[in-house]
Amino acid sequence: MGIRSVQIRGFRSIAASGLDKCGALNILIGKNNAGKSNVLAAIELVLLHLKQGRVAGGWPVARRPKGEFIDGNEKAPLRVGVEFDLPADINDGLRARLTKEAPHLERSIEQIKMHDTFAFILAAVLDDDLGGFLFIEQMSVGKLTSKGEDIATDGIRLLSVTKPVGLELYGNLMSARALESDIEGLREFLSGHLLPPDFILQQPKERRAALLPQYTSGRLRPEVVRLLGQRVASATSKEEIESAVNQQIAEILDKIQAVEKRETEGTLSAFAGDSKSSPAYAEWLIGQFGAVPFLHIKERKEEIGREEA
Repeated sequence: MGIRSVQIRGFRSIAASGLDKCGALNILIGKNNAGKSNVLAAIELVLLHLKQGRVAGGWPVARRPKGEFIDGNEKAPLRVGVEFDLPADINDGLRARLTKEAPHLERSIEQIKMHDTFAFILAAVLDDDLGGFLFIEQMSVGKLTSKGEDIATDGIRLLSVTKPVGLELYGNLMSARALESDIEGLREFLSGHLLPPDFILQQPKERRAALLPQYTSGRLRPEVVRLLGQRVASATSKEEIESAVNQQIAEILDKIQAVEKRETEGTLSAFAGDSKSSPAYAEWLIGQFGAVPFLHIKERKEEIGREEA
């Protein structure tokens, strides 16, 4: 699966640039600090986001998100578009999924068979509450187009997401991850590493809940500790403690499913019309392109010493 073209807007030192008609081998030539590495970094940003398998996700690598915006201006639009080859097997899989979801659009679905390219446009946002995150603004079967300062997709549009909806999707993701962290903490508690069950059972029932915060600080959120304390307070055996923790884990798993299925207040534009959640075919497509392995050898800059100078 190759890259056909790239368009970059507002990323690091690149105000507006791109690579058209990419081939199997592409060579970037330019002076120092001309932006060659930033072109590669923009492509990597898209590829790493696709690996997350979601429409919206966090910044994929540890870096200062504000520094990714041109001139450090987080209010300026940051968008990166990449046009890929569309392999026949992914084309077939996509049409099969769309046929199940929207059989009444059979004629439009059949037109997808004629295309051999697929385009994503990734947008970046720096939010005061949630920090930096990325979301797929557009995805289409077809070409990536550039019109001055704007980039778009030209073909059969499968998904369009606005910034407010991207923010909602990322908020749902962060809520689910917080719950997943609670499960990890509870499983660690269940292992006895934080507080052995025998030690709990030796304590008076009225003191057990008060002990938990001392041993679970940093691993469980206060509200999770409070509920756990209520459950272990009446336990009379190690098995009852394990049952109580497993019950709490099961309840959190139910909450995660509810959060992941939570509808957005705003609407996404999907293949079959407006939607309040990410279409299954969209996340499948993101996962397919994100599964492609790639190698990016980064430069490493180090300060030179007296001898090197």
